[in-house]
Amino acid sequence: LGHAMARMGAEVICTDQKKCLGDLQKSLAHQDTLYGKPEDSGGSIRTVELDWGEEGWSQCELSKEEQAPFDFIISAELVYLEETHDLLLWTMQKLCSPQTIIYSVFINRPFSWNFFAKLDDMKVFEVEQLDEDKDFDACGLEECHMHKIYLLPPKEKEKETEAEAEAPPKEAAEKAEEAS
Repeated sequence: LGHAMARMGAEVICTDQKKCLGDLQKSLAHQDTLYGKPEDSGGSIRTVELDWGEEGWSQCELSKEEQAPFDFIISAELVYLEETHDLLLWTMQKLCSPQTIIYSVFINRPFSWNFFAKLDDMKVFEVEQLDEDKDFDACGLEECHMHKIYLLPPKEKEKETEAEAEAPPKEAAEKAEEAS
């Protein structure tokens, strides 16, 4: 998918863990021979090692680059391992702005839905489940689900709450006014 998007002119960064990066690079090189290089179509593609979470991010070359948040993140089969959900959520927040659209596709497994329950509990992301019959082709796979995820913009109410927390308490302000 990343290679096809790059051949359509997108700037693509494919990430994976170190142990999988070699296979990813071989796959992309093979696609170069089959379909042509993305650079020939005005796009680009590169691979970057990325382990999720704050520690993984600090060791990733992306953390050292000046770069705007991503326009799109395509996540395929990332939510099946419950013990990685918090690390993935941390990383998603790091890579997103409210304009970023994350497309997540997965095959239902025992803990997959727990990820989306956690997303809902955080109140940081908006999640829209896409309809297989209308929005995507599951290619004959059973229990295939796709979601569109957005980082919620900061709310005005939250800004007001922060301003109130920074302001001196009303009683202290009144006492200071009386003393002067």
